Amino acid sequence: MTQREVKNVLIVDDEPDLREVIEFDFDQAGYDIFTAEDGLEAWEILQKHPEIRAVVSDIVMPKLNGIDLLRKVRSQSLSPVFVFVTGYSSYDGSEIFSLGGNALVKKPFRRQILVDLCERLLLPEAERWSEKTLKFKAEKNLKKQWADLNQAQNESLFRLGRAGFSLQVSELYRLDMILSFEFEFGPQKMSGIGVVRWIHGQNVGIELLQLDAASLQIWLPQILSSQGYLNIPKNF
Repeated sequence: MTQREVKNVLIVDDEPDLREVIEFDFDQAGYDIFTAEDGLEAWEILQKHPEIRAVVSDIVMPKLNGIDLLRKVRSQSLSPVFVFVTGYSSYDGSEIFSLGGNALVKKPFRRQILVDLCERLLLPEAERWSEKTLKFKAEKNLKKQWADLNQAQNESLFRLGRAGFSLQVSELYRLDMILSFEFEFGPQKMSGIGVVRWIHGQNVGIELLQLDAASLQIWLPQILSSQGYLNIPKNF
């Protein structure tokens, strides 16, 4: 994002005090700010202002909840970054990420985290996923080898999305675990860092945090042209 580009955000929350706190943090970071008290008002604002680049939204709200707001936004091919804030710690984030949500932040949260998230998510993917952007410490390494992409899809339910990938694994994982991955599809390789965003049985959805330079060059076009985000397999 260049200095000439306008940074803006739509803050959606039915709690006025929290809305004002979030608004203050984004104002300090130089963002143009829109606010809404519920999902319906937010949807009306987004229709009038398609230039909005980021949405920070509560989930449980009157008139139109955050999940339905996200669903409407993506159905109209609108592409703002979507960050959810929720006080429901047991909320299943799989639907959020499969619909195209970008982050789920649990209340209470550290001040500035929402701004930091949006700053990173608004970067072009090639820059956001570059090894030079941020350094992540992986807790686990995931290695897989297949003859080609078709074998990976058939045997391991490997699916590429616009935010990452999903596949079937035998190891145990937990939500928000950061892991490194090394995949071989015959002569083609993909390696980098990801974070576990949903788990259904032996199937996991992993959001991309980084790709090595060679993987960026090979896989970025295919990832960005993929259907869906972090889709849950249809049999779940």
